[in-house]
Amino acid sequence: PLQLGQKMLLLPKLLADEDFNHKILVGLRRREPTLDVIAAGLTPLRGLPDGRVLEEAARSGRVVVSHDFKTMPGHFARFIESAQSPGLILVPQYLISEQQSTRS
Repeated sequence: PLQLGQKMLLLPKLLADEDFNHKILVGLRRREPTLDVIAAGLTPLRGLPDGRVLEEAARSGRVVVSHDFKTMPGHFARFIESAQSPGLILVPQYLISEQQSTRS
């Protein structure tokens, strides 16, 4: 749990899609070391179709985080028609431009 003032926040368990930017994962873990996140690319989920990744995430109570704005929303919409899921978070691949990062 993360404490924010007087309130305790429960952090969701996450499953990062296979192609999720490793630098973002490192930053998340650095910012919040108690965050429970699994990188699918480092597990037997590697190479599985998105539907199977969503099934495994739901089975383990994890929210999927992905950069796949093109196909993952459709897979997710079809999945939740017949199953429950903790959720899907879509994150842009790059949060700042290369030009901005070289100026810092």
